[in-house]
Amino acid sequence: MSEWGVMQKLTWSETAIFLYDKDARRMLGVFTAKEVGLSLQAGAFGGRLPAQIEIMTNIQAAPIEFHFLNKILAPLIMDTIEFCNMVLKPDEVYALLEVFKTPTWLRK
Repeated sequence: MSEWGVMQKLTWSETAIFLYDKDARRMLGVFTAKEVGLSLQAGAFGGRLPAQIEIMTNIQAAPIEFHFLNKILAPLIMDTIEFCNMVLKPDEVYALLEVFKTPTWLRK
């Protein structure tokens, strides 16, 4: 199924969006969809990825560093394309939301 086909099946008003920065090995969030569609930004990603989401910040929080992600999402291989395109299970989403809501100095 295409990315657009998968995206059309989701209820975006109820979907938390997390962005994983592969280079910095940390997760950014929490975002919600502002708009979902095809080619919202013409030419973005060299035109290779027409299914796009315009996001807005839902929870303003510091990123989650890799060692926290590894505890929550283990045993995933964090630097693979499969990880970057995955749909999280509800318990994984709730765990990430709790970490994002926790001040960085209290994260263990």
